[in-house]
Amino acid sequence: MSKEISLKQSGLQKGTLAHHNVRLFFWATLFGSVNFLEPVMSLFYLGHGLTAAGIYIATLCWCVTVALAEVPTGTFADRFGPKASFLVGCVVHVGSKACLLLLLLTDGGIGWFYAYNVLNGLAATFFSGADEALIYDSLKESGEEEKMDIAMGKISASTMYVSLIGSLIGAFIVRDLADWQFALVVGAGVLMTLLQLLFFWRIKNPSAVEKFRENPYVHVKNGLQNLKASPRLVRLFLNTTIVFVPTYVVFGKLEQPYLTDNGLPVSWLGVVYASVALGGLLLMQNIGKITARIPRVGVLYGSGILMAVMLFASAQWAHAPVLAFATFYLLRLLKTIRMPISSHLHNELIPSGSRATTLSLLSIADSLFDVLFLTTFAGIAGLGYAAVFFGCGAAALIGTLIPIHKS
Repeated sequence: MSKEISLKQSGLQKGTLAHHNVRLFFWATLFGSVNFLEPVMSLFYLGHGLTAAGIYIATLCWCVTVALAEVPTGTFADRFGPKASFLVGCVVHVGSKACLLLLLLTDGGIGWFYAYNVLNGLAATFFSGADEALIYDSLKESGEEEKMDIAMGKISASTMYVSLIGSLIGAFIVRDLADWQFALVVGAGVLMTLLQLLFFWRIKNPSAVEKFRENPYVHVKNGLQNLKASPRLVRLFLNTTIVFVPTYVVFGKLEQPYLTDNGLPVSWLGVVYASVALGGLLLMQNIGKITARIPRVGVLYGSGILMAVMLFASAQWAHAPVLAFATFYLLRLLKTIRMPISSHLHNELIPSGSRATTLSLLSIADSLFDVLFLTTFAGIAGLGYAAVFFGCGAAALIGTLIPIHKS
C-alpha cells in the first residue's frame, strides 16, 4: 500500500495542515494498532499464573486507571498540545510492553500483569480525546471541518488493515504457547510502537492549540461549561453511547459463543472476524459517499433502529444460524459507520481550546455507562441469550429515540 493510495480516499486538499496531520495520523494509528497478542492474550494470562478471577482484576486495573487518568491527560493535551500527549502516550505504551518482557525474561510474578494493565490504560488516555481534537482543529484551520467523518473514517480504516492480518499472524507465531514465542510478539509490538512514535514526531499542532495554553483548571472549567452550554451535545452523547454499549460492548461478550452455538466451528472465528474487518474497511473508504446521500443524523437514527430490530429478532429466534450471522455482521458494520459520524457531530459542537478535555469528560461518562450496563446484564446473563438480546435491543431503541436533530 502506498501513501498515495492511503490518501486518495481522504478528499483533503494537498499542502494543508489537515492533509499533513491526517496522513501522518493514519500511519501512526496503523502501526500503533498492531497487537499480535490479542488473539492469545487470555492464554498468555492463564499460562503464567493468573486465574480467571485474576484476569478480571487485571482488566479492572485497566478500567480504573482509564477513569482516573482521563481528565488529567486530557488537560495535558490541551495545555501542551496533542503532539506532546501522543509522544508521552507512546513512551508509556512501550513501558507497558516492557512489563511483559520482564515477566518473560525473569520468570517474574503476576504483579507484572497488573503493572502492564495500569500502564496500558494510562497510555490509552493520552490518546483519548487528543486524537479527535487534533484532527478537527487541523481540519478547521484548513477550512475543511465538514470532512471530519471522512478523515476519521480513513484513520479508522488503518486499524482494519491490521485486523485483517494481525490476529492471524499472532496466533500462528504463538501456536506452541512457548515463552520465546510470546517474547517475540511482544518485542514486535514494541517495535511497532517506536515506528508509531516517529510518525507522531512529525505531526504539527494546529494554531488554535498553540494559542490557548491555559492551566488545567481552566480547561476542566471550560469543558464543563461546554457541556452545560450545549444540551444538544449531551443528547448526542447519550444517543450514541446508549446505543453503542449494548450493541457492541455487551453483545460483544456473547457474540463468539452465539456464533459457535449456531454451528460455526471455532477454527472459523478468525475468518469471520477478518471478513467483517474487510467489510468495515470498504465502508470507511466510502463514508463520504454515504453522508453525501444520507444526512449524518439520519444515519444514526436509521442504524440505531436497525440494530434494535436485529437484536429483538435474535431474542425471539436465538438458534437460527442465518439470523445469528446477519445480526453479528450488521451490528459490527453499523458500529463501523456510526463511529466516525458521531465523532464528526460531537466535534462540531465543541469549541477549540479545551476540546480534548471536553472529550475526556465525555469519556468518563461513557465509562460509567459501561459499568452500569455490564453490571445490569451480568445479572440477567444466566437467563440466556433471549433475555440479554431483548435487553440490548430495548436499550438501543431507547438511545436511538433521544433527539439529536439540529436546533
